[in-house]
Amino acid sequence: MLNTEEIKQIAHEMGKVIEMNVTPQFDQIYTRLDGIDQRFDGIDKRFDRIEAVMVTKSYLDDKLADLEGATVVRQRKQDDKVNRFF
Repeated sequence: MLNTEEIKQIAHEMGKVIEMNVTPQFDQIYTRLDGIDQRFDGIDKRFDRIEAVMVTKSYLDDKLADLEGATVVRQRKQDDKVNRFF
């Protein structure tokens, strides 16, 4: 059976192994995540710009209704001109 001093020595050695092998890997992961966060910030800015200039369904519906109304008025004027000749 291991005594207290041997357990402390094993724990110390395990700590060294973790510090030398595992911790640098986490540092690399955090560095990559920081890069990904910066890329997402850029994407967020692009989405904000797209949303600012994007045509919404209600806007498009209004514009199409206006166009239809203008077309009907123009067609009625043409019909009136044609009907005057007959």
